[in-house]
Amino acid sequence: MRKETHSMTRTRTKTPQTEYPPLLVSVEEASKMIGLSKREVHRHLQTGAIASKKCGWRRLIEPRALAAWVASLPSTGEDDAAA
Repeated sequence: MRKETHSMTRTRTKTPQTEYPPLLVSVEEASKMIGLSKREVHRHLQTGAIASKKCGWRRLIEPRALAAWVASLPSTGEDDAAA
């Protein structure tokens, strides 16, 4: 036997999902964000240059700590030559 399909189907409205920026990112995500290898990011974590949090066995990084580290790096280029 075949089931009849109804022409009147209920459509559910989706509740809009609010996307929040991540509070913590993995070493892999951080390496993609700043364009360094995971090994290089781990090296900076070990020296304390990049602040991180420990959650179980995982090392997680706050994006603002990553931004602070990038901002602390010396800049080079034409702007420095004028100074």
